[in-house]
Amino acid sequence: MTSTTSGPLLVDRKDGICRITFNRPEILNAQNPEMLELLDATLDEVARDRSVRVVVLAGAGRSFCSGHDLRQMHDNHAYRTNAESVEGRFRQEMRLFVEPVRKFRELAVPTVCRVQGHCLAAGLMFAGAADFVVADTTASFGSPIVTAIAVNDAEVASFALRVGEMWAKRVFWMDERLAGQDAVDAGLVTWLVDPKELDPIVDSVAAKLAAGPPETIALSKRTLQFMADQRGEAAVNRFHFMAHQLSHWTNESQRVLDERMARLAAGKSPVSDR
Repeated sequence: MTSTTSGPLLVDRKDGICRITFNRPEILNAQNPEMLELLDATLDEVARDRSVRVVVLAGAGRSFCSGHDLRQMHDNHAYRTNAESVEGRFRQEMRLFVEPVRKFRELAVPTVCRVQGHCLAAGLMFAGAADFVVADTTASFGSPIVTAIAVNDAEVASFALRVGEMWAKRVFWMDERLAGQDAVDAGLVTWLVDPKELDPIVDSVAAKLAAGPPETIALSKRTLQFMADQRGEAAVNRFHFMAHQLSHWTNESQRVLDERMARLAAGKSPVSDR
């Protein structure tokens, strides 16, 4: 597997641990198509590489991930063109939004999300799909997509399956944040640590997992995923993606999109007049 030291996605492999890092810190690691395409290809490589024992997903700078890059609808012509038809948007979002998360969830090896600062919107999908989440006390989990974009977040189902309906409704319908001990109690965060302890704890967890028996862990993970899918997780995710797609085409969503495009054309924030 090739390591990368520049670009929107960094990959480093050492001692059986593959560290993948979102690397757009200047915009809080908002995911653009290039980043997601690289991630998708990297996850395919990881799945084939039997020397990888653990995957750590992280974000450079002060935040894990602020979600999808909403500026792409204005700045990226191909992205915008694909989003202008039902079938184009469906294929694009399945390829960029759904498949990388599915591949991350279904890796045979344990996965760890290293979270600091913002873990918003699309970032929640990866936190919800990880086997473990190590977060520091600056971490904040949430999404403004329902309230600000008028779209049924792609991450609603996976997040709700982890934390329950009460927190899902508070986070998505009221734009609240889940943080600190609440995130631990809700079952989203495995370990909550001081910021200066984030890397040492992540390293310790990854090293312990890498030292475990890989075939046995892989079979154990398959059983746990089968249990989740028997409880309906895979079916819920399939249904929700269709509901998410439909929400893009409501009158209110289209109106908000037009307003967002006008703000971007004027050089303003995609979600406010700041």
